Amino acid sequence: MVFRYPVSRFLQSLLLPFLIAAISTSSTAQEFEKGVQNPDQGIAIPGKIRLKVDRTHFTEEIGTKFFGTIGEHLQLSKVRPWLNRDLLRFADQSSQLYKSNGKGYESWGNSLSRIIIVEYAANISPLRAAQQLASVAGVEYAEPVWERRISYIPNDPDVKNARQWYLPVIKAFDAWDVLRGDGSVVIGITDTGIDPEHPDLQGQLWTNPGEEGEKRNNGIDDDGNGLVDDWWGYDFGGTNGSSTDNDPSPSGDEHGTHVAGIAGAIGDNDIGGAGVAYGVRLMSVKIGIDGNDPPLPGDFEGLLYAGIMGADIINCSWGGPGSSIAEEEVVTTVTKNLGKLVVCAAGNNAIDQKFYPASYSGVLSIAATDQEDAKSNLSNYNYRVDLSAPGQQIWSTMPNGEYGYLSGTSMATPMVAAGAALLLQIDPTLSPLQLAEILRATADPFSPLVIGAYENKLGTGRMNLSRAVTQIKKIRSARLTSYTIEEPGGNGLIDPGESVTLRSTVTNILADADNVTMTVEVVSPTNVSLTQNSHSFGAMAEKQSAVTPNGKFVLQIPIDVQPDTRIVLKTTVTTADRSNVTYLEFIVFPTWGTTALNNIAISFNSVGNVGHATNRQEGIGFYYGDEGSLIWHGGLMIGTSETKLPDVVRIGASDRGTGRGFQLKEPYRLSRDDANSVETGRTVFTDLNNILGIEVTLTTKEYDNENYVLLFYEVANKSNARLDNLFCGLYLDWDLTPEGTNDHASWDEGRKMGFVRHTVSSVTTPTTGIALLSDQAPNYYAANSQGEESYILTDFTDARKWNMLSRGVSKENNPTTGTVDASMTIGGGPVTIEPGESETFVFAMMASNDITALQETADEAQEQYDFLATIPPVVGTNSGIEFSLLPTLFSEETNVLLSLKSRQQIRVEVFNVAGEKVRTIYDGIMSSGENRVLLNGIELPSGTYIVRVVGETGTVERKGIVVR
Repeated sequence: MVFRYPVSRFLQSLLLPFLIAAISTSSTAQEFEKGVQNPDQGIAIPGKIRLKVDRTHFTEEIGTKFFGTIGEHLQLSKVRPWLNRDLLRFADQSSQLYKSNGKGYESWGNSLSRIIIVEYAANISPLRAAQQLASVAGVEYAEPVWERRISYIPNDPDVKNARQWYLPVIKAFDAWDVLRGDGSVVIGITDTGIDPEHPDLQGQLWTNPGEEGEKRNNGIDDDGNGLVDDWWGYDFGGTNGSSTDNDPSPSGDEHGTHVAGIAGAIGDNDIGGAGVAYGVRLMSVKIGIDGNDPPLPGDFEGLLYAGIMGADIINCSWGGPGSSIAEEEVVTTVTKNLGKLVVCAAGNNAIDQKFYPASYSGVLSIAATDQEDAKSNLSNYNYRVDLSAPGQQIWSTMPNGEYGYLSGTSMATPMVAAGAALLLQIDPTLSPLQLAEILRATADPFSPLVIGAYENKLGTGRMNLSRAVTQIKKIRSARLTSYTIEEPGGNGLIDPGESVTLRSTVTNILADADNVTMTVEVVSPTNVSLTQNSHSFGAMAEKQSAVTPNGKFVLQIPIDVQPDTRIVLKTTVTTADRSNVTYLEFIVFPTWGTTALNNIAISFNSVGNVGHATNRQEGIGFYYGDEGSLIWHGGLMIGTSETKLPDVVRIGASDRGTGRGFQLKEPYRLSRDDANSVETGRTVFTDLNNILGIEVTLTTKEYDNENYVLLFYEVANKSNARLDNLFCGLYLDWDLTPEGTNDHASWDEGRKMGFVRHTVSSVTTPTTGIALLSDQAPNYYAANSQGEESYILTDFTDARKWNMLSRGVSKENNPTTGTVDASMTIGGGPVTIEPGESETFVFAMMASNDITALQETADEAQEQYDFLATIPPVVGTNSGIEFSLLPTLFSEETNVLLSLKSRQQIRVEVFNVAGEKVRTIYDGIMSSGENRVLLNGIELPSGTYIVRVVGETGTVERKGIVVR
């Protein structure tokens, strides 16, 4: 997970996965959209966070004090640059390439220099530490540092096959009849080091012209790149990850030497074997620490070094799950700014898994095949893989002049890197995109009997080097290179019933093509319809791009689509020579939203959770200004007894999740009335399995320049029986510091408010609270999950939840001594709700700098609620009319959905915020049951509108918004 803040940027980064997963995402290979996602499968390195400081706040002298109280909470011990800044300055001076960041131009070296590593000692997860550091003013983003490992599996030494069986498979001998490596191309081997004295390698090693001859070991940084005496590469791992040096030879691991030999072992020398591009030069960049199967602390710094110092192709036979913005910035710099092809291993977990850096945009991702030309039993596979090559039982060089077998995508990757090197030798003007495309386009496709369930997940096929070098000037190949999803609401949300457009950019990457066509197919779900599913671009010149016109590739989202549905599209771009497939993926009908108009930002979902569910992967939590999230988990409880208590509160340990007491009816959606400086959110849900027979409408209201958010829970009795002894409340687990301890929950009887303060006087935190504003009798329980209520973390049963919810103000305070992890339950009741009637429970969630300010905030919230309560409701009881708007942002075909208990005269009208009627869209008789009226909002100016339904049995209204 990547965290960004201040509030607005943080919300954008966290909400984007719930909106559209691939807006303006570039795509250069067969793939789902790539980039920063799915971090939960990665292994985060403890005690380290990588973050980027914005231009306004950045200085090279940034230390622990920059992070203020959050730094104190985390016990920051060290702040250091992620990348060598002298190397970045050297690159800037050499390239003069600049990166636009929207605030003028900044060199990419300066941009990368603002990424730093922060080390901390507090006993909390890297994910939570990153979330806290992201809230510091001036931090663009913060993220865990994901573990990267080399991607090979050692083989049984007794297994002996024909040694270089893979060379005829990839047609290397035929390719060598056309050309062999001549030393004009350099492959950077970022790995565990290359044995410089191996007789099959020593004559092919790259040397740094700025440090050659007498400069090799003079202790001076002669070329000014920030690294002393890096005359044949550099060791960015050293002995322990911090003591780097200028000797990139291996120390305890064979992997890098083996990879180097596959790519460029010397040929025609009567010893050993031959590399796929023998004659090529090899740059040794050691990124792992000394020892066997080492961690790789120098991974992306080594990749950047290779690109800056002149490697044309960079081989990365390593990686891991878990994606990173900072890592992708380096990859983008190397591929786009420096113009180098990066070739990466897809991983060896034998599963459908994204693996990084292989899954970043602009990278050539390589899977492994076996001697039967089928998927190797260890290779990963996914829609992002570009190409396959042999990777099972590969014989190559080993340290100390030896040879041996290894298996893995690590072994397949240097074969492809070598193939790219030969192509670049033929035509040095080829771009990284063109090099990759030639290799993809000339691959041998897999047999249908072999590919099976891995169709389109092993790339275009297995590399054919002969076809690549002979068809380099002939092959015609175009593909989808970028796309956007255009939705009518303008809010980035794709809702049920909407029509959305896939706007696609296709690039003819290689030779001129007479006719380029594109088709789109819905893979899942099957009830999504697609109009105009094909388009012809006509003739396209080499490197020409074209965009699909209006009316093409329009997706109709079903009105009954399930929440958080993942839509998968298969796009195919065809020339006379080949077809290229790209898979796209995005989310529709998202169920979380975050209100953030004032100093408070809170996430809500559509079934009763507040802040976070227990997995903390959805929602941002509860934010106050620049502080980190102050809540761990929150959820609603409504019940009449311990056996009738629907809730979405944790049931024990975090991995056990929460209760599933409610089901969505209408998703949480936000609308902003700028004229009145208020943001309103609304969702409707019902109790699962009709335990009580209730429907809950949550309306949130947030006002500008305030420190609170109002929560209105309208509980409607939809059953035929009276609901007696009903209680409604929220369970909130507050964490005012990253550790989540030393917080103290208390009760303010006069204000019906529970509040939490931090008890360590030397640590300054906000004070948070929640007050019951409506006139029900209050219920409150101050819990300590590290003490008397430890069962919250193990077995939080319905009986225990009911005990907290229904006993009045039964426990006002946490203990003042010992370890305290404060949480609370606050609610109202008991009440009785007759059939067809409803009861509204109103709360204010708030934060301030101290208890006095919090009390003032609570009084202000109470005054606001009291004012709102004096406004007569439009909706009468027992109106017999229910209706909703889908979507609430008016489009050409917004559905006004009405449910009537009886046949009656109905009039549907639209009003602006001034109360002026702007349109009547229906006036006539409607039958009982479900009805639909279409509201065409295309001619309405931007603004907030009220849709009012006037019937014989009552009047109801809903708010919608038009955004242009």
